[in-house]
Parts: sequence; structure tokens; C-alpha cells
Amino acid sequence: MTRQHEMPVETPVQAAAHSACPSCPLIDIRTPRERQSGVPTGSISMDAGELRLSLEREEFPTSGGFVICAEGVRSLAAVQQLRAAGFLGFSSVAGGFQAWQQAGLP
Repeated sequence: MTRQHEMPVETPVQAAAHSACPSCPLIDIRTPRERQSGVPTGSISMDAGELRLSLEREEFPTSGGFVICAEGVRSLAAVQQLRAAGFLGFSSVAGGFQAWQQAGLP
């Protein structure tokens, strides 16, 4: 993970290794249309706004995990918003699902 003052970003391989742990889920914030091209095995699909609301309402049983989008831009923005709201345990998956597929991950 990056230094504390920098935005946490993980490679797809790092995220895949850690997301096998139930307390570190992989959250896919791509649109339903984008998910038609495939989804990372074991990921949880939800809208970025839904993720923050779920965390604020304590409907989501974690304080951290990995956020993935198509190319890594929206996931980074979502992690920035989560950190601003006090949820510091989330990291963005660098390069998004595109990089995930290029790495040959399931």
C-alpha cells in the first residue's frame, strides 16, 4: 500500500490476493452494462454511492477492502470519498477491470 498521505492504490494481483479474505472484499462499482464483459470472481457489485451509504448505515460488514471500476478512475474517486467520510481501509485497484483482465485474473 502507498504512504499514509497518498491515496491507497493496489495492483490487480495484490487486490486479488487480499480479496480472498472476507474482511477485505473486492467491490465492483462498474455499471451493469460494464459488468456484462465479466466480473472478478468473488466481487460484490454495487453503485459507488450505494457503497458509501451502506457503510454509513453499517449495512456492510467491513471497514476496508478494494474498489474496482473499468479503468481505475472512478474507483480512485470513490476511495477518496470514502476516506473523506472516515473509511480509511479502502484501496483502489490500479487500472481497474481492464488491468485485472490483462493480468489474467479470474
